Amino acid sequence: ELLFSPLWEELILILKTSAIPLSSLRLACWNISNLCRGNPAPPYSKIGGVIKLLPGMMTVEDEQLISDVLWALEFISEEHPESKNSILHYIKAENIIANISHNSQQIHIPALKIAFNLCKNGGLHAFLQHDMIEIINQHILNKPEKLPAQIIAGSILSMAV
Repeated sequence: ELLFSPLWEELILILKTSAIPLSSLRLACWNISNLCRGNPAPPYSKIGGVIKLLPGMMTVEDEQLISDVLWALEFISEEHPESKNSILHYIKAENIIANISHNSQQIHIPALKIAFNLCKNGGLHAFLQHDMIEIINQHILNKPEKLPAQIIAGSILSMAV
């Protein structure tokens, strides 16, 4: 019901506003992420349009904001296979891969999950073009502190074989 309310429109408006305080931007992205995670998943026709606005939020040097953006994209890509082309168009595989190499689990876990969702829905080629396997080998595998990420990375690598 919230996706049909003025709240969703206000959140989208915040993302479109250029001079917005970081705290407001964080709150908007956190809310969008939670709305995209809904159970049951909201219809793609209602949330798909936010995909083109989220990349702009990833340019802000704020780990919490980037994490919320990535989780929103992860929820969308997991529940809506049809989102693959839109995500790859607006976010680009190389940007997702760059976040896979991030030191923070808060960022590399949702980035890996997005890559996994898109790869299983036919987007593997886009990631292989950008040396994803090498990035996973360098930044995720053989590092005990990154065990949760290794599980997801292993699933991606098994698709690439």
